[in-house]
Order: sequence, then C-alpha cells, then structure tokens
Amino acid sequence: MADVPVRATLNTSKGVVLHPDIKTCKEEEFLKKVSGFTFTKHIQIRRGEETIPTNTFILTFDSPTPPTQIKAGYVKLNVKPYVTTSMRCFKCHRFGHGREKCRRQDPISGKCGKVSHVADNCKNDPHCVNCRGNHAASD
Repeated sequence: MADVPVRATLNTSKGVVLHPDIKTCKEEEFLKKVSGFTFTKHIQIRRGEETIPTNTFILTFDSPTPPTQIKAGYVKLNVKPYVTTSMRCFKCHRFGHGREKCRRQDPISGKCGKVSHVADNCKNDPHCVNCRGNHAASD
C-alpha cells in the first residue's frame, strides 16, 4: 500500500508544448479543450511586479512516455520531453542544495573549483568540482 504513489509516478510523464496561439489560454481552459493529459502548468515570467504569460505549457500525461504531438483545436502542437533542472549551489557548486543551505564557510570558484575566490575574477584553467572534468561547474 505504501508504494502506490511510486507506481503512479512511474506511469506518468511530462512534456512541453509551445505555440504563439496558446499564449493567452488559461490552464483550466487548456485542460478542458485538449485531451490526453491530466495536469497542466502555464509558464509565466515576472518583469518587476508584472506577471506575463508565455506561450509554453508543461503537461503531465497518464502514460510512461509523452506523445510526440497533441491536437489543440485546429493546431497540432509538438510535444518535447520535459527535463527538470537540477538544483546547484552557487557557493560550492555541488548539486542537491542551494546557497542558503550550504555548509561551506568559503565560496568555491565555479570556474576552477578552488576556494576563496569567485568565477568572475578567476584566471585559472577550468576544473569542474563535480566530475573533475576540464570545464566550469556550470557547463
């Protein structure tokens, strides 16, 4: 019984649709008029105090993989797989926490991985603190 939520998430997937014609559409309206998904999130951006709707929606489908297209009225919308971004700390550049929860005392350069200076002033060769590769932590 305890593993029911896990099964529910394994049988869903997320996809992203974007089109100029859906910019003014509300989430509830989109859910009613387009079939095949169970939840939608309209992406909005903030400019100062103003919230501006974009032409992008994140859709949750009740299948393990999202479809490649859905039909919204007369418009066919291409569905791209939704990939979440990982949380990265901008103090130590490790994944899984933010700057507020970081336990490090001194910041680490995101460019070279060395302590006590920031990437803006760094002239060292790039070195990733996560994979030890020859690139900045942000790459």
